[in-house]
Amino acid sequence: MKSSTTWIFALILATLAVTFPAVNGELLNYDDERYITANPYLEFADERPEEGMFTAYFDGHYHPLTLLSLRFDESIGSDSIYAHHLVNILLHTGNALLLFWLVRLLLKDELTAFAVALLWAVHPVAVESYAWMTERKNVLYTLFFLLSAIQYIKYLRDSDVKRLGYTAVFFLLSCLAKGQGILLLPVYFILDYFETGKLFVKSRWMEKAGFAAAALVFVWLGRNAQSEAWDLGNNPYEFGERFILGCYAFVMYIVHTFIPIGLSPYHPYPSEIGSEIGGIYYIGLVGVLVYLGLLYWTFKRSKLWFFGLAWFAVNIVLMLKILEVPFGNYVMADRYAYIAMIGLLLPAIHTGIAFLKAKNAKAPLYATVAIALVFGWLTRSQISYWESSMALWGGVLEHYPNYTNAANMYALGAVAAGENQEALEAFDRMEQIAPESGEGAINRAVLLEQLSQPEEAMTWVRKAMEREPESEVVLSKAPLFYLRRGKLEEAFNQAKKGHELYPNNVEIAMAYARALGGKENFSEALAVLQAYPNDEMAVSLARQIQQVANQKQSAQNPTSDDFMQQAINAARGGNYVQAERLFNLAIESNPNDAAAYANRGSFFAQRGQYAKAEQDLLKSAELNSANGNVFAMLGTLYADMNQDEKSCQYYLQAVAKGVNLSPDILNKCK
Repeated sequence: MKSSTTWIFALILATLAVTFPAVNGELLNYDDERYITANPYLEFADERPEEGMFTAYFDGHYHPLTLLSLRFDESIGSDSIYAHHLVNILLHTGNALLLFWLVRLLLKDELTAFAVALLWAVHPVAVESYAWMTERKNVLYTLFFLLSAIQYIKYLRDSDVKRLGYTAVFFLLSCLAKGQGILLLPVYFILDYFETGKLFVKSRWMEKAGFAAAALVFVWLGRNAQSEAWDLGNNPYEFGERFILGCYAFVMYIVHTFIPIGLSPYHPYPSEIGSEIGGIYYIGLVGVLVYLGLLYWTFKRSKLWFFGLAWFAVNIVLMLKILEVPFGNYVMADRYAYIAMIGLLLPAIHTGIAFLKAKNAKAPLYATVAIALVFGWLTRSQISYWESSMALWGGVLEHYPNYTNAANMYALGAVAAGENQEALEAFDRMEQIAPESGEGAINRAVLLEQLSQPEEAMTWVRKAMEREPESEVVLSKAPLFYLRRGKLEEAFNQAKKGHELYPNNVEIAMAYARALGGKENFSEALAVLQAYPNDEMAVSLARQIQQVANQKQSAQNPTSDDFMQQAINAARGGNYVQAERLFNLAIESNPNDAAAYANRGSFFAQRGQYAKAEQDLLKSAELNSANGNVFAMLGTLYADMNQDEKSCQYYLQAVAKGVNLSPDILNKCK
């Protein structure tokens, strides 16, 4: 196995063999509802985008290239969910190939390059990045990140300015896929060190000025996107506590890189599971100090180890949540180590290969294959967590059985899967974990309503309102229960409160608009919905409310057309007295309505009241002489009255006005 082609073929085959089952993953109730089903740039969404991908912030990020790639997936076959997963896996495989290329460039050692790329590709920690559709940004930005690093190495070695241009292009593409691409800037300095032995080469500072300026722009864009979407001041921990948790996460990323067992799909904050910061969390402080010591020690003694340790630190430090970003009530996430763990694997594997090669020339390859098999087995297990919402949150509950949100999301996943009994049991478990949860109560109420248990459903609605009267989830659902039962005042009060607290929640706004419509405050209801011009459901509801408002207005101030339509319906129903009265009202409301005279004339003609019919039809013809159909009606009326000459006179006028008559009628008139 000496040729690059063989290594590459083996790498592709092994990566796909281990990771391809992820293609069967379902739509998850963990952010996929925002990135896929509610993404205004994709087919699923009810909402249409307000602006283009390259000028929009989306879900706390500025990553137009990621949105564009998700849009591209929809052109691959008819199953876009399958396509999203497939493209993620292909991007991950491409990243493995680029990592092989990068390591081979750095070390000129294909065995080490293969081992690093393979073990990274089948590593359990990498699963989250490609098995979860929402993390498209991670695998996509990594693609351009590695391409940029490769081009920069080539630039350092041959000083070809064209290579620097490629470096810049891939840098921008990486940043456009995910803001984390700005970390290429410190990586360039680390690559300078690896090539020259110096961390800060003054002669190369100016060429990095453009990268630094671009990085600042993306930092500004990212901060704006985050402040627009996230409540960054709502973190349950102060800076000092976040620092302790960040250090703990730093150490655990290292542990999981080398011992990837017992991985959870989600790691909640201690406060989310009723715990305090203490004990094991303080180990992180010691671990970080040791790590800094190793960085200092390796700087002069081991170029490769310093390079790897620095790569890891640079790519993980912003993901430690010390500065309140990334947003979310979790300590750490595997996706944040996707690129970072390369820095740990590279020197460790290279050192291990050198040690084994001294013992036996084939030992490094055998060891690589053995570790890859173990990683592959663990990865398959990890992939299973991302197959469905129930599997995902069930996996979280295995590690954190007292995590309320996991129990709630598991129950919702069971509801979506049609596993109603399992969902009820999950809600029971949630009651035991968090008996004060209003969200669990309202979600149980929704399920009970679907199961045709309305009284029990209302019991849980009331519990939800008692427990968390200002919960956004509760206020988005509770008003609908009261609306369905005709309890307008209760629905109105809850929806109004919800709209005041959460003016950007379209579900609450729609419930409020429905309640306003029920109270016949149509103009106010429409004003509420006008704030959501790009949400198709809100626009549809606005049309319905407008239609009801028009009907109410017509009933209170009927027009000539309203009376006429009612008259026609009465005549068809055989209520001739009522029909004549309504025709009279139609003409009284608009004495110049030619259609009203024509319809009343037709009614009289059918009733055999020819004189009245003649009077009305002549009046209609006078008011609208261009209507050839009225002249044809007069021709028929006079034919019924045996006045053939008049009949033909009006028939011929009707033909002249464009009416098509039967040849038999025209032959008689000849």
